[in-house]
Amino acid sequence: MDISLSVMFIALFTIIDPIGTIPIFLALTSGQTPQEQKRIALAASTAMMITLLVALFAGDDILKLFGINLYAFSLAGMIVIASMAWSMLNAKMSQIQHTQAEDREAEQKESVAIVPLAFPILAGAGAISLVIGYAVRVSSFEDMIYGAVVIAMVSVATALVLLASPRIQKLLGITGMNILTRIFGLLLLAIAIGGGATALIALFPALGISPIGHG
Repeated sequence: MDISLSVMFIALFTIIDPIGTIPIFLALTSGQTPQEQKRIALAASTAMMITLLVALFAGDDILKLFGINLYAFSLAGMIVIASMAWSMLNAKMSQIQHTQAEDREAEQKESVAIVPLAFPILAGAGAISLVIGYAVRVSSFEDMIYGAVVIAMVSVATALVLLASPRIQKLLGITGMNILTRIFGLLLLAIAIGGGATALIALFPALGISPIGHG
């Protein structure tokens, strides 16, 4: 595998950014009882997991269907992830994940668990790109199972964060949450740059050839 499971977990959890999603989650569920908030948190995390599992097991077929080169897709995904990371470094939620119009529409709905929480806020373009990129690189069904386990673990972690969101926001405050978001953004940007460099070298092998000194 080109990507270790520990790195995949960190990258996926960072892209999903459940801590950064806390203010949005609380805003969208402000009129709900604590019990209803818990149900929405669990439903959103479950829907996110299902979305990413579909991307994991159908990702290769999707690329083949549209004739998309693996490394071109990987580079595009890393650009999306880098854009999200840059937004996180500025303590902002990337517009790639959601828009203000989607938030306003969500406020008119009885349930926000599926849209916009599960998709596109949690399981957005960056998370889906990462999962598909992993899926088309692995060489065995065992690796796919490991990938599914990572998705399940991230989904459980996301659910726990959303369930504890009122306490986390009270404990960390806006400043504390912004600091964590910036740290996650820096980690994510480093992962995106590394992945993008690998894809570039695969697409243009000459970039990976070191110049030979003379003398």
